Amino acid sequence: MGQLRPGFGRCEALEDPQDAVFTVDLCLQFFVAYQQNTDFGYAWVNSHAAIARHYARTWFFTDLLSIVPFDLLGLLMQSDRVRNFNALKILRLLKVLKMLRMLRASRVMHRMEVGMSITYASFNLLRFFTWLGLLTHWLACLWCLTLVIVEESDGVPRWVDGFAENEEKVATKTKDTPWKLYVQSIYFVTYTITSVGYGDIGPKNIVETMVLTWICVVAGLAWTLVLGEACSTISNMKPDHVAFHSTMDDLNRMMQDRLVAPRLKL
Repeated sequence: MGQLRPGFGRCEALEDPQDAVFTVDLCLQFFVAYQQNTDFGYAWVNSHAAIARHYARTWFFTDLLSIVPFDLLGLLMQSDRVRNFNALKILRLLKVLKMLRMLRASRVMHRMEVGMSITYASFNLLRFFTWLGLLTHWLACLWCLTLVIVEESDGVPRWVDGFAENEEKVATKTKDTPWKLYVQSIYFVTYTITSVGYGDIGPKNIVETMVLTWICVVAGLAWTLVLGEACSTISNMKPDHVAFHSTMDDLNRMMQDRLVAPRLKL
C-alpha cells in the first residue's frame, strides 16, 4: 500500500474484489440482528429500524471510510494543477484509512471464540502473534509510504538511496521493485520492534524521522504488551504443574523452617 502510485496494477486488481466484498458486507449489516442488554439479560433485536439506527451509531462510518476508492479519486485528479497542490500525496495518505476495516477483526474474533474448541490460552497466543504480524505489516507499509510522501524528484535524501551503491550491477533496483521495498521494510520494522538495533537502514530526512519516531513508540508498546501477555498465558497453560510446583515450594520452605533432617526430606 505504501509503495504504490494510483493506478490499476496488480495490487489494485486484488483490492477491487475486497472492496466489493466489504461493500456487500456493509449493506448486509443493516439486516443483521444484534444483542442488547436489558433488565432480564441479553436479548436479540430483530427490528429492521432499530438495527439500522444501531449500525449507523456504531460501525457504519468506520466501515464506509474503509471502502472509499481513494485510488480511483487519485486517477481522476491526476493533473498538473492538482500535482502542484500535492493533493495526490494527501490521497495516498488517506489510503491508510482502509486499515480501519481491520477494526472489524474484534467482531470476527468474538465469533471465532464461540465456535472453537481450543483452550483460551492457545487462542490468546494465536491472537497475540497474529496481531503482532499484522502490526509488523502495517508499520512496514507506513515506512514504505515515506517514499511516496518524499519523492525522488524532491531532491531530498531518502532511506532507499543507501542501496544504490551496492546495486550498481543489479538489473532490478530496490527502489523500483515493490516486493524488494516491502522485504526491506519488513526487515527494518522487525529489528525495530524487537529492539535489536539499527544497521544499514535509517531515516535520511525529517519526514522519515517523524515516521520512525511514531513507529518506535507503537512498536515498543506493542512488543511490551505481547511479551507480557504471552509470558502470562504460557505460565498459566498448565495449572496442574503450577499448583504442584507451588505446593512443593511450600513444603520445602516448611521443612527448612522446622529444621527437618536431610534424610527425612527424601
